[in-house]
Parts: sequence; C-alpha cells; structure tokens
Amino acid sequence: MKRDQLEINKAPVKDTDCFWAFDWGGKEGFSVVLHAGWQGTATKPMELGKTNLKCRVFCHFGCSSYQHFRTILRHRKNWQKAGNTDKFAYFTTDIAYGITASFWLHRLLTYDKYNAFKPWEPSLEYARRRANADLKKWCMKQKVKIYRII
Repeated sequence: MKRDQLEINKAPVKDTDCFWAFDWGGKEGFSVVLHAGWQGTATKPMELGKTNLKCRVFCHFGCSSYQHFRTILRHRKNWQKAGNTDKFAYFTTDIAYGITASFWLHRLLTYDKYNAFKPWEPSLEYARRRANADLKKWCMKQKVKIYRII
C-alpha cells in the first residue's frame, strides 16, 4: 500500500506524519506500531506533549528505554530531577525481560534502612544497584545478554 492511500481516523496520512515501526524480519516492509508525534496525533488527548507527569519516580523497563526515551523525558518534556526527592527516572540499557520490574520492586521494598519522611534517593539507588546485581546473575544463568537499569 502506498503512503498516500493510508488513513488514520479517516484522514489521509500526511508527508509530515511520523511512525514508530518494527521490522519483523522475513516480512515485506515494516509493521506500523504507533503513529508517533508529540501533539496533533491520532492518540490525542493522550499525547506525551499534553501529559502532566505527577509521579516522583518514572521507571521505563522496556527494551533499550534509555536510548529511546530518556532524551524525550528529560529534555523535550523538561522533566528534570529535583534534589533528592522528586522526578527520578530509571531506564534499561538493552533488550529487557519481564523480570526487571520484579527485581526492582523486591529490592525497593526490602531496603534495609528506616526511611520514613526522608529523601527517596538512597532507597532508589539501593534498589537500582541490587536489582542490577540480580539482573546480571539472572542473565548469566539464562545465557542472555546482560543489561542494566540506569
């Protein structure tokens, strides 16, 4: 199918429209995954440009999330770390597996120091370091490429 024959929400695809796609290998061309963009996309009003992030910690443990999403979050969204209490962000360095969040949560919830009403950074960094050790051990046992949370 040619680009000028494609439609999104019954509107023709424009030359300026961008898409995130994945090459499934062996298939002809790419399979469209997402109509990409910051605003004015088919996903409005859920676009990242309009989303007001209100969390203290943002974790994206999908494949190569550091490479794909850190710049968008930190620079385009201007979501900058604020001291040791707010706007933390953690990503993965490579192909990630579903076990990542389990390791992260286990280590975060088993932090060995009392930290009520104290800065979050020590417990978050503890979770990152220990989850990375868990991930390394798991990856070696599974004989897969080692990746990290950063």
